[in-house]
Amino acid sequence: LIGHEEQQEEEEYEEEEGIGYNNTLFVNGSNTPQVANVLRTIAREEEMESSLQLVQDSYLDSIPGLNFHATHQRGNAALALAVCQHAISQYQKHCCYPTLSNNGDVTKEQIAAALNNTFWPGRCHTLTLPSSNNDNQEVSLKLRCDGAHTPISINACINWFQSILTTYSETTSDSVRKVLIFNCGHERNPIPLLHTLHQSGLFDRVYFSRADFERPSAMPKQLLDEWRKEEILTIVEPMSGEECATVNYEVMCNTLKELGMTTSSDATECDGMNKSTWQHTLASIWKVLDLYHSQVVEKKSHPSTNVDSKKVVVGLKVVDAIEDIKKHQQEALREVNGGKASVEILVTGSLYLVGSALEAVGWEEGESEGRLSIH
Repeated sequence: LIGHEEQQEEEEYEEEEGIGYNNTLFVNGSNTPQVANVLRTIAREEEMESSLQLVQDSYLDSIPGLNFHATHQRGNAALALAVCQHAISQYQKHCCYPTLSNNGDVTKEQIAAALNNTFWPGRCHTLTLPSSNNDNQEVSLKLRCDGAHTPISINACINWFQSILTTYSETTSDSVRKVLIFNCGHERNPIPLLHTLHQSGLFDRVYFSRADFERPSAMPKQLLDEWRKEEILTIVEPMSGEECATVNYEVMCNTLKELGMTTSSDATECDGMNKSTWQHTLASIWKVLDLYHSQVVEKKSHPSTNVDSKKVVVGLKVVDAIEDIKKHQQEALREVNGGKASVEILVTGSLYLVGSALEAVGWEEGESEGRLSIH
């Protein structure tokens, strides 16, 4: 059973284990060709190639009334259902299986109810934070948490966040401020993640915060100097649509300096912060991406000389970042002039970071009832 959760570099796929039932290996049919080839190699090595089952999203087409938080969850749900149904059919051949309905089968309605009620804390997870009222003006604060930490899952996370933003009508008086709280493990290459988030063009303000807890790692942190030559952006020739060049952090900085722009302005930081931190590295890459995109890629006619430091905040703990966002509610209120303002906060890049955010706002999963049921 292999879904989208661990799609990283190709060499990492080789370490993934599949869950086979009765020598059958199920994989998500919407995987990229590169991933599919690695999975076929694994199946061949395990002598399971003939029983490799690619499960497409269409496997759920016959199930009515499905309602997922995000579209990418459909593929993983299809995969889970295929495995369960195969396991049940194999089990029924060899022993007396307890009936789940009058005819001994799980109905489509029961399947839909089970999938619709499935919830993963920290994955496409929404919380409404206490509203702020000031002179009859209201600010709606929504915390959107998704522990995406690979390029593919970050892209799915952005699609989910964008789908939420489309629910705000253009004709209403809502002013929607979009805020990002980000961190990722230092073992990862942060550039594809930051590039995808930046390319979305969604965020008015970005916080780079350390999670309260991190996974122990023997790998040393690569700070800014060690990422200078890592490819960040591919330049496409406008007329032909073909890739013509790639640029890295160092090239971006040199180009901006030639245009008379500085890339050394500090982001807003908490007092006494050590600038040689992983979060400062992430923020520096983001700031150069921001300046390069606006002044070189888009070629604005009136370029600014530095990055707006108010848009990037480094070094706050997650709980303090959320409190700082609440303080900036007043900015949102001033913009709407008597209407209703909305603040959408996306927390992503690390499950540890998401866990810190959930703890910061007092969310608890609650105890299990000690039983499973299909309604």
